[in-house]
Amino acid sequence: MTDFGIEESFSGAAVRMKEHHGVNINVSAIRKVTEMHAERAQDIMMAFAQEKRSVTQMVLEMDGEMVPLVEYRKVCDQRREKTLLWAELRVGAAQRHGEVEWKYATSFKNAEELGDRMRITMQKMGMNGRIPKLWVA
Repeated sequence: MTDFGIEESFSGAAVRMKEHHGVNINVSAIRKVTEMHAERAQDIMMAFAQEKRSVTQMVLEMDGEMVPLVEYRKVCDQRREKTLLWAELRVGAAQRHGEVEWKYATSFKNAEELGDRMRITMQKMGMNGRIPKLWVA
C-alpha cells in the first residue's frame, strides 16, 4: 500500500490495492499510512547521515536470492488468475572495518546497479577518498 501511495496519487493507490489485492481501502487511510512511513524513512536517513565518520576500510558482501513475485491477469477473480514468477534480488551489505552494524542495498536489476548502490551506501557511511566503481564478479 505504501509503495502504491508513493508511486502515484493516493486515490490511484486505492484503485491499485483493489486491483492487485482485492481490498477496498479508504484514500485517507492510504495517505495516513504512506505519510507515516515517509516520516519514519526520513528519520532513518537523517540518523544515517549524522553517523557519517571518516573511514578508510570497509567489509562488503554481495549475494543474490531468488524471490517469488506474483503477476495477476485482468479478470474478476484475480485469486485464480495469477502467475508465479521468480526474480533475482541482489543484496549487498557494507560494514565499517572493526564495527558490527551493517547497512544494506538491494536491486532487482543487474550487478552493476547493485555496485552503484553499494558505492552510495559506502559514501553515506563515511568512506573517504575516491571509491572506485564497484565491479561484482
